[in-house]
Amino acid sequence: MNIKDIQVALTMQGFDTKGIDGVAGANTYAAVRAFQEAHGFKADGILNWATLQAILPDFVWSDKLNERALQIASLLVGVREERGPNDGIMVCAFQKDTGNHTGDSWCMSLAYWCYDEAAHSLGLKNPLYPTGGSLDQLTKCSCQVIPIDENYDPQPGDVIVIDLGKGHGHTYFAKRKAAHDVVDSVEGNTNIDGSSNGIGIFDRQRHPSKAKAAIRP
Repeated sequence: MNIKDIQVALTMQGFDTKGIDGVAGANTYAAVRAFQEAHGFKADGILNWATLQAILPDFVWSDKLNERALQIASLLVGVREERGPNDGIMVCAFQKDTGNHTGDSWCMSLAYWCYDEAAHSLGLKNPLYPTGGSLDQLTKCSCQVIPIDENYDPQPGDVIVIDLGKGHGHTYFAKRKAAHDVVDSVEGNTNIDGSSNGIGIFDRQRHPSKAKAAIRP
């Protein structure tokens, strides 16, 4: 499931997204705000867990922290930087949660935010550290950090960190093993063709062997 499913659900409940295109834009956020207002939520357009749960009442949420965080991330596939580079309604929500600012890279902020929403919904403490730095997370989180080697077995919800050099990194969620040394992923601040110009949240495929480590909350 992804943003397209949210658009369908909103439209069926009378909150018109003015199209079912799988991309979160101004019309989708307007429908989300109208839905939130009608249901007594803060009408900010942010697709937090409580809003997602209300929009999709029949969705079966996992009781496991890592799986619920991954479910939240997957439902956000289709979010875009709709107001400019590293900016947008959801992007700013991710950045704010880790103390970052508009314009900062946000792949790790997405991972933290999803785990934060999942943890709060389960009455747990988020084991990730509130940072937008992928490499910073490896040294500061309070969870298992697994070096990537031939024995690494990716699990759903693993937060995998790539070291890009010169202090820069990139983060993605592992969804499932697709083939030998290939995982299906969900990741933010990226695009479908894999270039460095990140524009939103996408489903992709990655080779974990090219990463530095995996964080397993």
